Amino acid sequence: MIVFLLLNLVIFFVLLQPLFLWKYSYGKWKNYNEQEKIDILILGNSHANRGIGPNRMVEDFRKTYEEDILVFSYPVDGTHIEQLYFLAYELLKIHTPNLIVLETHTLSPMDEGRRETLAWRTFGILPLNKNKIEAIKYCVFDNHWSYYIPFIKYHTRWKELSKEDFAIFSNTKDWFQEGLTTVADSYPDKICSDPGDNWFTQDTSGINELRELTPSGKECLENLLVLLEEKEVSVIFVSVPYKEQTGLSSIEQIKINNYLKKYYVNNNTVQILDMNRMWKELGFSYGDLYDEGHVNGYGAEKATNCLLQYLKTNYDIDFIKK
Repeated sequence: MIVFLLLNLVIFFVLLQPLFLWKYSYGKWKNYNEQEKIDILILGNSHANRGIGPNRMVEDFRKTYEEDILVFSYPVDGTHIEQLYFLAYELLKIHTPNLIVLETHTLSPMDEGRRETLAWRTFGILPLNKNKIEAIKYCVFDNHWSYYIPFIKYHTRWKELSKEDFAIFSNTKDWFQEGLTTVADSYPDKICSDPGDNWFTQDTSGINELRELTPSGKECLENLLVLLEEKEVSVIFVSVPYKEQTGLSSIEQIKINNYLKKYYVNNNTVQILDMNRMWKELGFSYGDLYDEGHVNGYGAEKATNCLLQYLKTNYDIDFIKK
């Protein structure tokens, strides 16, 4: 009887529980693990997902340097630095990139009403270990046990299981393209309507105010920077152009970036590229937005090209490829 029960527990945890898991970032996680080496890792939320195209970067590096530089994109829509720190900690156990591109909207104040959803999106798929337990303690206020045993939360999903869920039993590479391609690579061309407020003609050069991070945001960012220093990984804060999202306007984002620049940027291992200060240089307008918070295909192309130019100007190819 004991052997029978143990066997059923193994079948449940090894086979059935992964089947019922929400597959939000399953493809990225599996594909990330399968890579031999990652040179540049993109982290952030939907701003990075929609705004920075890894395929475009790989193609440009190959054309410019005749070198293969692997750029992997692991943004999770909606994530904040409080969750992202624990995700980065886990990712850096597997690969040590030379450079991390960190999109700065992840440093915006936490939307407390979405705390549990964002936690599931960000690290729900991660293996249960000390880091995940710490993440659960730090990021989740209720329903802790459902993170340890996801079946508690997802036991009713049997009614909605799809082909995508059963794909976890397949080794086909088609399932694991996430992270190498993103929304930015698909270049959606929906254009945000222009309310005629001339938002992107504002002169942002005189915005010098600082907006401090929340206490938890500051703590997790500093923990992340310490981790990156220990791993000898450089980081560039990148702000993709937008107007407003989740109550944070791009003007307020500039103030957060000013805070980052004053207290964390050293122009060596930590740099910053704030494209919300570059609307004029980019020729950015509502025609480059999908909605007020995200770029469309045209905006993604401008943002990705701007990042590429910055990287090629400020980083040596031998460093990126080391």
